[in-house]
Amino acid sequence: MTKKRVYIPLAILLGLLGFSPMLVSLLGTKQEDKLNPDYYSDTNESLFKSTK
Repeated sequence: MTKKRVYIPLAILLGLLGFSPMLVSLLGTKQEDKLNPDYYSDTNESLFKSTK
């Protein structure tokens, strides 16, 4: 029973750590920004491209 008490919070913590980089990458974007389709083909391209 003691091992379950340790594993469940540990699994939740590891899950949050896995999602946090994805969420942090969205903090600096505007609603008008779209994903850049050229991001994977060129190393100098940014992940988001402004539509304006």
